Amino acid sequence: MDWLEQKRLTLYDYNDTLFSRRLGFERREIRLLYIMPNANALSTVEMVMAHCNLDEHPPYEALSYTGGDPGSNLSSTSQKDFKDTWEETFTVIVNDIEFKVKRNLKEALYRFRKTHAGKAIWIDSICINEADPVERTEQVRLMCEVYGEAEDVPIWLGE
Repeated sequence: MDWLEQKRLTLYDYNDTLFSRRLGFERREIRLLYIMPNANALSTVEMVMAHCNLDEHPPYEALSYTGGDPGSNLSSTSQKDFKDTWEETFTVIVNDIEFKVKRNLKEALYRFRKTHAGKAIWIDSICINEADPVERTEQVRLMCEVYGEAEDVPIWLGE
């Protein structure tokens, strides 16, 4: 049984939310995503999320991407139009639940679906429950290790 098959056995019950089970901070838990393959390039990106322990050294990549407005050097008129486009959100599916992401991450996920389907990837804005200040603080403390333990850190600046 490979690592992904083992993790599928331990997927937590989400009920109606992705974050119904808190991470075990004392166990140095993080969440990882598995992008599901799909031959239809225009279909919504679907992912499965699982808890894992950093001390088990799971194989994964940690995505580094720009989440801010790359058009900040544009003139004020074009900057406003660009920012409106940039701030628009898009739906992806995580464990059969709709999750909103911004344009640049959506583009990265569509691209990575071709190259990373079935592989584990850590993406801060999806894997960390931003609505939980305790979790956010604990996960930020682990970020250096999360990136350091990753097999690779792909950098996505945009299309």
